Amino acid sequence: QGKLSNSSSNTLKENIASWLADYRMINDYVLTRDGKIFDLGFEIDIFIDKAFPKGEVVVGVINSVQKYFKVQDWDMGDNIYLSQLVENINNVAGVLNVTDFKIYNKTGSPYSSNVTVQDILDNSTLQINLTEDFALFAEYDSMFQIRFPQTDIKVRIKE
Repeated sequence: QGKLSNSSSNTLKENIASWLADYRMINDYVLTRDGKIFDLGFEIDIFIDKAFPKGEVVVGVINSVQKYFKVQDWDMGDNIYLSQLVENINNVAGVLNVTDFKIYNKTGSPYSSNVTVQDILDNSTLQINLTEDFALFAEYDSMFQIRFPQTDIKVRIKE
């Protein structure tokens, strides 16, 4: 369904290890484990053209962010450089400019319990520090996703 999970069955892990065993060197050891999933939330502030309906612009921004983070387009360990995402948002009909952009590491049920190793600005909200590199850095065994795009992407309009 396009959503990632932190847990897989032992049978799946054993089957993967068994399949990989045919391709390993004699001295290699195969260990399979679950990857780390980081669930993200967004707050995006935008200026919009008054000639466009606010609701359509907001839906367009949410769809643009959701499409950019489609898990099928990323691999485990991929870093996400956010300037291309901001460019995509700026190209949504009616958006004049992105004025503020915040990303949060969502945790606790129903989200993953994983917390990114990236610098956090606020331990209560888990806002990720983007000021230095404007990127999300993944570990080799991790991946980012937006679990609930309709509620985890908040768009505020400035006119």
